[in-house]
Amino acid sequence: TLWGMDDQELRLFPITTANGLVISGERSLTNMGRVGTNDFGMTFTCDGELFATSLAAPEPTLYRIAPDGRATAVGALGAPISALAAWGRPARLYGLGNGLLSDGLQVDSRTLYEIDPASGAASPIGTLGPEVGDYFQAGLSFDETGQLWAITDRRGPGLEEGSEVLLLDPSTGVATRQGTTTQLGFESLAVAEPGGCEEEPPPPPTPPPPPTPQPPSAGDGLVENIPVIDRAGRAIMLLLLLLTGLLATQRRP
Repeated sequence: TLWGMDDQELRLFPITTANGLVISGERSLTNMGRVGTNDFGMTFTCDGELFATSLAAPEPTLYRIAPDGRATAVGALGAPISALAAWGRPARLYGLGNGLLSDGLQVDSRTLYEIDPASGAASPIGTLGPEVGDYFQAGLSFDETGQLWAITDRRGPGLEEGSEVLLLDPSTGVATRQGTTTQLGFESLAVAEPGGCEEEPPPPPTPPPPPTPQPPSAGDGLVENIPVIDRAGRAIMLLLLLLTGLLATQRRP
């Protein structure tokens, strides 16, 4: 099941992959943004949590969305972000800046961010670089190998061009253009289910260090190494000595 969010009516709705139609079960979004000004970004994490970004006033905000549509504000993003993607467990959230914000306001926010899922604060990773053209919105998604992809919306005031498909380096933010679409206006992207979800195996136990040999102290091992003769043994030895002496004297001429 795919999930979509309606910016105009503030609704969350399921979409079947069989024919692309909205199926029963749509629900209202509550405690979230204002109609028509959100420019939502969405992503699921490995644990099934749904996060969304909104640009609605008073400031861009990260939300956590419950299955019933109830939105909980995590915190202010501090940057205009409407493209969101998650990777790994625990989840790492990435967001892409909105590019040119509006007609006449040439604020270029072509930057990749990492977003703290606990506070919502977005920290810049780096700008996309010279291969990326002007855009107004974008979509962002990881594939199953951990490669980060983006698609930019290049339809807006003074700009009517196909969307650029980009490969992004999550560690630097640098983007490599892979191609341009023949259609206009793409601003959302989904490639694969949440990835990097395998639990890290626990490290093997560290074997205990071998015991350190201790130098023997005075008298150690003397009793064990020197045989001790009891009274019976001493008597037998005395008899043997006497017999040896007698034999020796009898053989003497």
